[in-house]
Formats: sequence, C-alpha cells, structure tokens
Amino acid sequence: VSSRWEGAWDDYYDLAGVYAERGMDGEVARLYEETVEKGVEPTRVDDFSLFKSTYAALGEEGEVEEIEERIAGRIGQKMSVDLGGKVEFLGYSPRGKEGEDQGLSLFFRCLEEMEEDYTLWVHGEVKDGSLLEGLGSEGGYAVFDHLLPTSRWQVGEVYQDDEVRGLRPGRYHFTLGLWRPEDGSRLWREDDPNAHIVDLGWMEIE
Repeated sequence: VSSRWEGAWDDYYDLAGVYAERGMDGEVARLYEETVEKGVEPTRVDDFSLFKSTYAALGEEGEVEEIEERIAGRIGQKMSVDLGGKVEFLGYSPRGKEGEDQGLSLFFRCLEEMEEDYTLWVHGEVKDGSLLEGLGSEGGYAVFDHLLPTSRWQVGEVYQDDEVRGLRPGRYHFTLGLWRPEDGSRLWREDDPNAHIVDLGWMEIE
C-alpha cells in the first residue's frame, strides 16, 4: 500500500472494495491486517462486514470470530432484543463529549431479509426542558425518528446508527422501536408479543 493510505481508514476500505470486486480476497485480507497493525480504526462497525465476508470466503473462521469480537467491543451497553425475528437490537454506546456532537450509537443485527425499509423511532424523555433546545421535540421529549435502509441489510451483519445527535449534558430516558408508518405495522418483541418498545432506561450524557 502506498504511503497516501497510511493512517486513513476510508482509503484502506475503498481499496479493499476494489480488490473485493476483482475477487482478490488475499489482498483484502492483507489490507485488513495492515490496519490492525497500524491501529487504524473505522468510525462505523458496518465497514467490518467486507473483511468478515472475505475471511469467511477464505475459510479463516478464527479471523471472522476476531472481527465479531471487535464489533462487540464497540457496544458499550449490550442488550439483546429480538424484534419480529427480523432485527436484533444489540445495544448502544454514548458518543462524543461536551463541546462535540454528543449522541448515541445504536447497533442492530439483521436476522432476516426484508423487502421493506423500516422507520426507527427514538424518543428521549427529559426532566429538564432546556435539554430539548435545538432538537426536534414533541410532547416534552426529543424525537429522532428516521428511515433505516433495512431492505439492503444483509443477514448476520451488524449495522450502526448514529442519528441520535446534538445532545446536551444531562439525563435522558430513551425508548425506541421499528415500524412502518405507511401501514402502521411494527416489529414486535419476540420475548413479549404484546410489546414493541425497547427501553434503554435513564442515562447521563456527560
């Protein structure tokens, strides 16, 4: 790899994508190993899927497991909520620090191919109304609803969502779920068929 890629994950990833399209799995693996040696980290866990699938194709299950461990290590608060047998919510991690774009990273695993894109609704209840300034809000809580490209998700892969952003230091109570506003259908919890809400509880954003 020429020196212009040194230290930049996106350049490594883009080059690995070119090699993958040409069936050059060995080169993809070599690039991944170089990022590990140099401590070059992706900002999103989604990028690991290219390397995980490459190692799976090469029959290197040990490397696949190592990547899975790296992904799990990104999830600060681990959960496991099966939503309709289609998506597993894996947990979340606070992101950023005061003076930066503070928020939450949410993590999902695709369990089943989906033809539809689902809307992720995320609501943040607060006791201090000043925390809502600058955020989309409704009925006294912050609203972070947005569409996820679930129709393009691959079974078994983990996806990171960073759209909960712009938080101020303070206490928030987050809940979330997946639904389709077009027809009102929701992904119900497998552990409680009468529930569709994932409750993250109260947390302190510092």
